[in-house]
Amino acid sequence: MQREGRHARRRRDLQGLGLRRSVVFQTTAHDVRFVLVGGRTVKRDGSLVGVDLERTVARAEQSAEAVLARVHQLTPVLPPKAIPVDLEAMARANLAAVLR
Repeated sequence: MQREGRHARRRRDLQGLGLRRSVVFQTTAHDVRFVLVGGRTVKRDGSLVGVDLERTVARAEQSAEAVLARVHQLTPVLPPKAIPVDLEAMARANLAAVLR
């Protein structure tokens, strides 16, 4: 009798999921309208419930500044950019998309 390999077992486990697998792997946070966690509503009509958004954004910005400060501390001279990328603008755009 031949043992079933890890990948074959995984493939077998995923077969038959069909619609459920498609829903899980092809949806985004914007598609989710209502979420319950432990019997408590955490998202209603596409918006988080009980979250102080201003406080959360402020904490995220502080965290980003702390991470960047640590990067500069460990690597005081960053290599020149081969392709100009405005990481701050990119981060703000991503945050704005989440807040919509």
